[in-house]
Amino acid sequence: MSDHKNTAVPTPVGVIIYEHLWEPDAPRTLRDGRVVGDNKYSVQIAVDPDTDDFEKFSNTLANIAGVDARVMTKLVTESFPPVGDRFETLDPTYLVLKAKSKFKPPVFDRKGKQVSPGGAYSGSAIRALVKPFIYDSALARKKMLSLRLQAVLVVDPGTPAVFRSASAKALFGDLIEADGGEDAPF
Repeated sequence: MSDHKNTAVPTPVGVIIYEHLWEPDAPRTLRDGRVVGDNKYSVQIAVDPDTDDFEKFSNTLANIAGVDARVMTKLVTESFPPVGDRFETLDPTYLVLKAKSKFKPPVFDRKGKQVSPGGAYSGSAIRALVKPFIYDSALARKKMLSLRLQAVLVVDPGTPAVFRSASAKALFGDLIEADGGEDAPF
């Protein structure tokens, strides 16, 4: 990345899917008792990749990283998967941007006042201020993009949403028994 790597960039407006803005997400404990990861504050937002704001976001990231805009667009789409059929209430073409931080990010309303806990939740429209980091992924064997969460601006608090996952019937089709019998195949 170029010497502008400490530049924070606002994301396009997106809808929060999951958030840990008030209390960090705890590290995972594996079956053998080992703890993996650190406590992290995070937010996952669904954004429309077909907007001018998304193109501006991608171009700004490309400028910071010193790469071609097409390369950055590919990097963003490979690092952040589309919603797909995971949530039936969201457009499947939207990308899920994930931003994390070890430090609690400030959360502001549109007037610039800090919001108390509960001011942003699943269903809120927000813009996140993020710092991009490009890294080599040994697992994926390619370059990936990570976003470090700096702050959150609540554009519209909306109403709390529960993003319903697709139903088992939609995912498994005819493999789901209609009679609700208790004989499980596993």
